[in-house]
Amino acid sequence: MLILVACAGLSGESWASTASKEPAFFPIPGTPQSSVSDMVVEPGGPVWVMANNKIFYWSGSEFSEPVTGPMPSGTYFSGLYGGEDRGAYATQKGDGEHEGLLYRLSDGGAHLVTSFYYEVSHEKPGLYVSRSGMVFNWGHRFLAHLTPNGWERGEVRLGLPRDTCVFDLGEHVYFYYDNNLCRGGNDGIKVMEPPQWHKARPGQNRIVGVRWGETRALLLNYGEQAEIFAFDLETCNEVPLDDALTALRTTRVFDAFSLPDGSVWLMVFAQGERTYTFIKLGTDGKVEPVLSTEEVPWDNSRFWQFPESVLVTSNGAIVFGLPQDGIAIWQNDKVRRYGWREGFATGVLHLHEDHRGNLWAPVGDQVARFRLDGESIPALPVFEDWTEHLLVSGSRIWELEPGLLAMFRAETPKQLSRWDGSNWSLQTVPFDRSKIGRSMVDDCGHLLIAMSAFPDGVFDVGPQDVKRFESTPALLAAAVRRGAKKFQQYDGYQGVVVESPDRIWYGYQNSNTVLLIEGNRTDEFSFTEDVSYIYPSDAYGMLVLTEDGRYYRYDRGQMVEVPQSPGNEKLKLLGYNGFQPYEPTLVADAQPYHYPVLWDGSERRLYFSAQDAEAAAEGICSNAPFVVLSRYVERLYPSARGGAWLEYFHGAGGPARIIANRRFDLDYSKTPVAGRFIRRAREDRVGNLWVQSAPYAGTAHAFVYELGKVRLTHEPLPPVCGRTLSFGAEVLPERYESQAHPLVRVSPSDWVPAGSDGFQFTVRFPESGTYTVEVGALIMGALLQSTPAFTLRATVALPNTIRTDASEGSILVDDPFWEP
Repeated sequence: MLILVACAGLSGESWASTASKEPAFFPIPGTPQSSVSDMVVEPGGPVWVMANNKIFYWSGSEFSEPVTGPMPSGTYFSGLYGGEDRGAYATQKGDGEHEGLLYRLSDGGAHLVTSFYYEVSHEKPGLYVSRSGMVFNWGHRFLAHLTPNGWERGEVRLGLPRDTCVFDLGEHVYFYYDNNLCRGGNDGIKVMEPPQWHKARPGQNRIVGVRWGETRALLLNYGEQAEIFAFDLETCNEVPLDDALTALRTTRVFDAFSLPDGSVWLMVFAQGERTYTFIKLGTDGKVEPVLSTEEVPWDNSRFWQFPESVLVTSNGAIVFGLPQDGIAIWQNDKVRRYGWREGFATGVLHLHEDHRGNLWAPVGDQVARFRLDGESIPALPVFEDWTEHLLVSGSRIWELEPGLLAMFRAETPKQLSRWDGSNWSLQTVPFDRSKIGRSMVDDCGHLLIAMSAFPDGVFDVGPQDVKRFESTPALLAAAVRRGAKKFQQYDGYQGVVVESPDRIWYGYQNSNTVLLIEGNRTDEFSFTEDVSYIYPSDAYGMLVLTEDGRYYRYDRGQMVEVPQSPGNEKLKLLGYNGFQPYEPTLVADAQPYHYPVLWDGSERRLYFSAQDAEAAAEGICSNAPFVVLSRYVERLYPSARGGAWLEYFHGAGGPARIIANRRFDLDYSKTPVAGRFIRRAREDRVGNLWVQSAPYAGTAHAFVYELGKVRLTHEPLPPVCGRTLSFGAEVLPERYESQAHPLVRVSPSDWVPAGSDGFQFTVRFPESGTYTVEVGALIMGALLQSTPAFTLRATVALPNTIRTDASEGSILVDDPFWEP
């Protein structure tokens, strides 16, 4: 069983730890949103990692920077080398043009050993640490071996590290490039004469090389059919591969790695198959398939690019770091996969084993530690309330009506799935769901789909039926005739603006044209730059934004440039199509579809009313609430439950929540989408949070955080109170309370944060009357559905006053115990 190891203290061997049945993950200090780029295990000691070009070692309770302090030439490192059986090293770019610095890693310190030749500054250096502990350095014209007297060099033609094949036989190490072979060892550098293989031309082909048997080299030509070659490294004699070539005659070979017994696993793609799989080449030259690997989504150059993404453990299991989601373990001719439920939410590039049998793997900006002691890895409790749905590649999570979600799930072929918060409803569709090209939703609850190929048509998917149209103009005109006025949730479109039933604008993403539908005619207007978005405008009817930041309107048959924001260029509107020129009528009529944003220098401030934004733009000081926006905000999507979601550009983080006059930045690190780009977040009708990530592992993914079962309860409350009411509430189940942000509102006012006392509330009433008070909570941006509301009568005693000026009606509060 894979058992991830819990953190230990510094007693005994400081880096050791005790076993745990649950995965353990450790953060890297000072590296938010970054990933570990390299790893090595020190002999008999801790693991070292490189993140943000800095190195850290496991001190027993956390990852720490080296105790030796700042290194010469700064603290930026370029790679980690060696391993538990040969010594751990780090490299760094020196001050000279081709100078590199080599450090030995031990006892929590990085100790300078020597300098070396650094061929290409933006590549990893040509450096290798052999199984016997020898250190080699090479460039395009030399190979060098580190001796007690310094570097011993020999002239030979080699390539960059990714193009040079290294074969480690222990006593000697062989380096192969472009039919050139040289040997390095304690007896010096020797140039060899290997048999010539006409395919071994790096400029034309990608050559992958692995050790086969005791002394043989196996070469393959990436992606070609049955193009493999072998020779003996010591004798330089070609080794026949008759049986293997016969078995591979209809198979393309892509990648390979060696096992300790000398056999080789070849990644192949057989004619007529749909996936990559492995075959095993034994030391006797016989070939046999590894059938259990057929169901894993492999990357066809995984081990050539990331040789540390496969690990043969001390107990004979083979652990694979998968390209995009988790790990796979091959043992006893069976493969088991582990992903986000066990904490492996992203791809794994490095796998290492220490001398105690602990396995280490970087996962995003953390490092996992686990053991192979049984049959399975237990799921993490933090993910027990999450569920995954696989979607077809072109699907999105569309919100057809408030809280009514739709998607194309992989498990329901030929059907659209609608989710109302409690039940699925399925609708058969007459098109190939794998060929969806563009989509949008109208305000009548219809999903509009355009297929990726023009002859396949466009479709209006309504609640009761599906209608096919031959063109997008015909689709949009029909939608407007049946009552659609607004369109949103665009994917592949610049936007749609309905000026009137006979005047509809639309355009396609990554195009420099917009189209106008007038009756039965469609006109096209071209721009020098691609069009970003098309917006509705009360002032102009429609606005076009091009990639160079210019806005245009239609005027008597042509496009005319208009100011960025008429009246005040500091003000913008943020809506579901991004930023557009400011128009106060759009805020008044469409909020929360648009919010005013003041661009003041580099700062962007979102306000909650047009009046507050305009006053701020004029420099009028006020206490009006606002939130500061990141420059990576792309669009705003309103939530039917109040407020809105802020969505960011690709790679700039997950959605944030706007509600209660605040911005709530959400922590996705403890979710299945940790480290991934999140396309959108939506709430269903019972309060569950749905999150869709960008596609990976060949498919789209939707994750559900099951919040509909969360309840808020409060202590018994009196039907009558004074000016203030204090009470407590709790979140059930209790495991949710640490994630919850308490909110409260007195109708008809909006939600406000409850303060810093958790779920201890104090409500103050302005005057005597009957009030309805609601308690809420925000969890991962989702507003809890079960907000208990209660009605009470507040009696507010007025303060003692003294009239100071009868003519003006002024009064003075004369009550030391009363405050406003």
